[in-house]
Amino acid sequence: MNSFDVINDVLTNLFQEILVLEEKGIITGEFSNISVNDMHIIDKIGPGAGTLTREIAKKAHKVVAVEIDKNLIPILSDTLSEY
Repeated sequence: MNSFDVINDVLTNLFQEILVLEEKGIITGEFSNISVNDMHIIDKIGPGAGTLTREIAKKAHKVVAVEIDKNLIPILSDTLSEY
């Protein structure tokens, strides 16, 4: 396993933890004060179902979401359909 793989694993696990917290309602609404505006372009690695990504997309100029799990892509597409 090279350094990139280790970093990728750590980030993937972190994003999965955030998604779990979000789904449990622990961080719902925490993004009302996010420092993102219509001038920002955000890269989101591992957006999962896209719930957190949707909150970022509400404020950002553009969000580029990259998901490698092909099973999540239809869900992500639905969640982000208005963006």
